Amino acid sequence: MRFVKIDSPKSFFDKEKNILEQTVAVVRDAFASPMEFEDVYAHLTSPEKVYLVFEGKDVIGMGSYGERIFSGIPTLIVDGIAIRESFQGKGIFGGLTDLVLNGEKLICLRTQSPQMYRALEKKCRFVYPGKDVRIPEAI
Repeated sequence: MRFVKIDSPKSFFDKEKNILEQTVAVVRDAFASPMEFEDVYAHLTSPEKVYLVFEGKDVIGMGSYGERIFSGIPTLIVDGIAIRESFQGKGIFGGLTDLVLNGEKLICLRTQSPQMYRALEKKCRFVYPGKDVRIPEAI
């Protein structure tokens, strides 16, 4: 398995049509939904950071991220993660997260997916919202 950072996602995907098509297929598979090409394309080309996960020459996953400062706290924003269903549960989310983190103290998800929150619980001391957890005043 190989993790690859995509610099300038828009120009990369506009040039690498085969990888774009594979990545769109992965997103559709991961969400079990025939998502519109334009929606997937926008989510792939607009984030600050995009990583692809390859098994050989095949795309099996992707992650898109942003960075912000909230109340003076460096924060990683997980814009989207999609992993081909047959590869889910094999540590890819954790591998991507380890690769992308650059000293951020908070990780925010732009999803309501329970699977993403469960995966994040393995990486973080506290997950908000969470059971019996109060959000710190600084946030």
